[in-house]
Parts: sequence; C-alpha cells; structure tokens
Amino acid sequence: LGKETFFSGIFRVQPAEIMEVFENGKIDSQIYWSPSTKQPALNSKKERFKFFSDNLQESIELTSKSEVGLASLLSGGIDSSLINTVAYSSEKNLEAWFFDNTYDKEESQYAEALTQKLQQNLHKVYPEEEDFLLLPKIIRSLEEPLGDSIIIPTYKLMECISKNEKVVLSGEGADELLGGYGHYQVFYFIENLRFFIYFMNSITKWLPESFLNKLLPYPGKFKKSTLNQSLNLLNKSGLKRFIETNHLFTKEEVNQLISSQREDQKFSESPYPDISSLKDIMCFDIQNWLPNYNLLRIDKLSMAHSIEVRVPYLNINFADFTLRLPERDIISFFKRKKFLREFAFKKKYLDLKSSYRKKHPFTFREMNLYGKKYEEFIRDHFDESFQKTWQFDKKAFNEFLRDNKDMLTQKKIISLLHLSVWTKEFF
Repeated sequence: LGKETFFSGIFRVQPAEIMEVFENGKIDSQIYWSPSTKQPALNSKKERFKFFSDNLQESIELTSKSEVGLASLLSGGIDSSLINTVAYSSEKNLEAWFFDNTYDKEESQYAEALTQKLQQNLHKVYPEEEDFLLLPKIIRSLEEPLGDSIIIPTYKLMECISKNEKVVLSGEGADELLGGYGHYQVFYFIENLRFFIYFMNSITKWLPESFLNKLLPYPGKFKKSTLNQSLNLLNKSGLKRFIETNHLFTKEEVNQLISSQREDQKFSESPYPDISSLKDIMCFDIQNWLPNYNLLRIDKLSMAHSIEVRVPYLNINFADFTLRLPERDIISFFKRKKFLREFAFKKKYLDLKSSYRKKHPFTFREMNLYGKKYEEFIRDHFDESFQKTWQFDKKAFNEFLRDNKDMLTQKKIISLLHLSVWTKEFF
C-alpha cells in the first residue's frame, strides 16, 4: 500500500499524482484528484439514472475511438459485456477476446452468445500445460510479485491480442466504483443487520462444509475453519476488520511460517482513516487496491506487449458522480451494481438474464490444471535458498505445503511461488 515497493529507495508515484523533477534534484508533487463522497447527488432517482446513463455511454464511446486495431476484454460478466456491446454499436471493427479457463462453461457460453447476437468476432485463448513456465517473464514485466494466478491468463491474452490489435477496452474499476465485490455486500449486511454476523457465527458451526461451499461462487473448496475465521474477523471494528478480512495470510500463519528471529511485522492503521461506511471501503479500494493491483497488473502486462489499455468506467466525471450516489442506488441485500444492471437492461444493451446474472469471480486453478510438472516447479522454487532468504521456518513451511487441498491454501502457495520467482529474477 502507499508509496512502498519491494525495492529499497524506490517509491511509487501515487494515484492522480503529478510529479515534477528539477535539474537540481528538487521534486514537487500534487494530487489532482481523489475520491470524494461528500458532494450531494441529484435529488430524484430518475435524474441520477439519466446522468449515470449519459456519462457512462459517453465514456465508453469516447474510449472506443481508435485509428488502429481495437479489442475488448470479454469475460461474460456484466462489466465487460456492457462495454463490449456499447462500444461495438459505434465501432464495428471491435474484436472481442476471451480467456477460456476450460472449467467455467457458463462464462464461455455467455461470451459466445453475446458476440453471436452482435455478429462480432470472438477470439478465444486457452490455458496450456506449461503456461507456468511463463512466470519468470511475467514477474519481470510486473517488477513485483502480485501473488495472483490470473497474471498468467492476462499475459497470454495480451500476447495474443498484440498480434492483431493495439488498443484494448477493459472493465476494470466497475467493482470498486459500483459496489461489485462480495465483501461490500457482507459489509452492507453487517451495518444494516448487526445481528446477522452473530447469527452466521452460530449457524456455521452446525452446517456441513460441503453445504457452505455451495453458497460460494468459487470452483474450489474452502475449509470450514477458514470460513469461520473470516466471520470472526468481521466482529472487529473499523479498518482493522476490513484489512484483516482481505489478508491472504492471517497474522498467526505469518508468525508460524516466519522463523522466530524475525520481528513480527504488524499492520499499522494510523495512515488510514477508519472504515465506517460502504463508501469508505470503496474509496479505500479505489486509492489502494485498484491502482496497486488491478490497474498495475493490466497496465504492465499490456505494456509488455506494446498495447494501450483503456478503462471507460474510470472516467473522472463518471467516477465522481458514482461515488456521490446514495448507497441504495449501488447495492441492496441481494443485488450489487444496481444502477449498472438497470442501465444495461433499460437501454437494451443486454437482456434481462445477462443484466442480472450472478457474478462469476475469475479464478485460475493452476495446481489442478498442471499436475506433477507444476508441483516439481514449485518444489524447485521453494528450495533452501528461498526459505533462507525470507527466513521461513523449514518445518512449518513444509507442513504448510503438504496441506494444499483447500482453495485458499492453494492461493497462498501460488503467492509464495510468485515471491520465489521474483526473488530469483531480481536477486
């Protein structure tokens, strides 16, 4: 978070920061924009919806103008489907690109149905057995270990697109601006029904693990202890609850894995304001998660293939307005991205089913896909040199690797693998 990077003495230019460096070494900087929820929104819902519709359509059409080949990243979800449909209505040279992870058939079917209806070209990219061998190239392009498996399909998509097009439209930013993430809805539940969290903590103790996993939109399985641990964190207050709930590793796991001679690194809440509303969470994500993960990933991996990525949802005028919308226009107990879905359906860009379908998180199951070669790749990178460099406790680390059936544990192993590849590439 913030200006810190993995390199000593190297810092990030902050989101919306203009930096001027003079010959004498002096540096001046200023922030030209920051998310704000303080300004009043338009009074009536009808006025707000019209302003929302006009600004979003204008932003998509503006970013669709290109004198070179134009592509859209299509996932089958509402964010990318809407951008693709609106853009294609004005730019018929728009080519759609989809990464078919081979196990989420519904996403593939939606992407196919949408492009067939539009009579638009759809290009599919598929995972291959030895894609994990791309990791050194990918990590070098990123310059830091993001620890998420979707960097592989992102890199492959950009590589394939670059052979045909030079400008790409992406749906990044919609989740942060329009309340698309699951933890936003959980927070909304908690703030409006305080008894909900206590009820869930009690009932999950008696529900079978298989049933709880069916409630989640992920293809992998989570341990019951993992689900209960997340619910317990939600009992905490403010920013601490929000940050720790979204941490991949718990503090207890870090203390077990890191050898005792290393000081316990504790998260400091002091640089950040307290989280007291849904809008606070969204603003926190816009300033931290969005630029330091989502946009960093797609920006650097597109630049690695000389591609320009454009993000219509992040138009400043549109972003300013959406952050001023009342929460009831964004989210409810059972629906997220309310205005976006209403816009897609009312303007007839998407049908009713597509506009209101359930969100499918993009996941990429590396271990299940790659098998033994990938396991060998992991073992080679988790060698004694890596463990020593990062001061891991050897016994705890090996026990952690053996317990890899839970989806969350697999994500943790992948994040450590990316750290290992980064360590070998840069040191």
